[in-house]
Amino acid sequence: MVWPQGRCLGLSGGAGGFILLLGTDGSTVTIDVYSAGKGGWLLEIVDKHWNSTCWDEPFETAQDALEAGIKAIEEEGIQSFIEKPVKPE
Repeated sequence: MVWPQGRCLGLSGGAGGFILLLGTDGSTVTIDVYSAGKGGWLLEIVDKHWNSTCWDEPFETAQDALEAGIKAIEEEGIQSFIEKPVKPE
């Protein structure tokens, strides 16, 4: 898979899902795809501060989830998935 506006910095995973580390514009996020358990695949984009954006509905395949995550980053920009760190109270 080619992501023209970014760079794949790493990929790890197994049968239960995988994590793809992507970087662009000096920022990085992970695209986490994992099994929903009873069918389907869940998608979550996580920034370096552990803030996450989760999709509500599972995808039919892991590939569908990955492609949706990449498409969202391409269309909205990586910065839209990065939040400021949360300060403990």
